[in-house]
Amino acid sequence: MSGMAVIMASGNKLYKTIAQQLLAQLQSGRYAVGQRLPTERDLATEYQVSRNTVREALIVLEARGWIDIAHGRGVEVLRITSENPIGFQDSEIGSFKLIEARRVIEGEVCALAASGTTPGDLERLEDLLQSMTDANRETAERADREFHLTIARATDNEAIVAIVQSLWDWRYWSASAKQLLVDVADNGMQDRIVEHRAIVDALKSASAGAARTAMRNHLDRVRDHLLASIEMAEIRKIQSASSQRRLSLKERARNIDG
Repeated sequence: MSGMAVIMASGNKLYKTIAQQLLAQLQSGRYAVGQRLPTERDLATEYQVSRNTVREALIVLEARGWIDIAHGRGVEVLRITSENPIGFQDSEIGSFKLIEARRVIEGEVCALAASGTTPGDLERLEDLLQSMTDANRETAERADREFHLTIARATDNEAIVAIVQSLWDWRYWSASAKQLLVDVADNGMQDRIVEHRAIVDALKSASAGAARTAMRNHLDRVRDHLLASIEMAEIRKIQSASSQRRLSLKERARNIDG
């Protein structure tokens, strides 16, 4: 299937289209559970897109639990499903609305989990906290997502787990949220670790109130960093426009002076 053309859906983002086409390949039986997918390079050649686009598509599929990306070992198929992510493809939920929803929902999830977190859950959270310090952004991001899902699972409520998973999946399907949240994670790494440590400590205390507060404090910080990132982006735009205007005026003055 070398040189497969990518058919773009109207208004759809390229990495989403690749994710959907890869999912279709899984559902068609081209790849079996336990089998490894071709390399990013080979997939990029097959779909005639960049490796970065392929990488983003694979992250989307991993977020849904269909594949596992293991550095140094390739991409393994975890499950085949008839489920289709069409419900996300045209969704553009803004970053602030997403964070607001997570603050309301995950704050209460964390409070509920405080009474049900097991020693095994706490050990898992400690391991994930360590993985979140990994220099590889994708590794740290996967650990962050799994950290929050581990807390959701501690509630022993499948509906809650599904809701939290959907909130995280929207980070990948909503392009308007995706890049901003990546910037926030990069710029606030140390804060993120400290905040997740506070969440673990609150869960260890089995205090619902402390757990709720720790989660909300974390998401409040994410919201504040989002505001700062947007403000800096606007400042850079103004500076760039001013610089271009200054150069234009200097050139105009030179032309007048002959």
